[in-house]
Amino acid sequence: MKSFSFEVLTAEKTEFSGEISSLVVRASDGELGVLSDHAPIITPLKAGDIRFKLLDGKDERLSLAEDGLLIFNKNRATILL
Repeated sequence: MKSFSFEVLTAEKTEFSGEISSLVVRASDGELGVLSDHAPIITPLKAGDIRFKLLDGKDERLSLAEDGLLIFNKNRATILL
């Protein structure tokens, strides 16, 4: 199973940091799914749930209380809040 690096960062702390196999976020124009080797992208995010799958197959969820920004490049996804 291919993986990529994922971080959720706020001004105060790192909410999550690790390797995951898939990511689903609420972008400004609808849901966006990201897998390993996705094309580079920078997109604004709407408040709502971030869903991602850990390498052991476990589904995880984080809730965004505010809008953010997703940056994906070279198998590294970063969400800035």
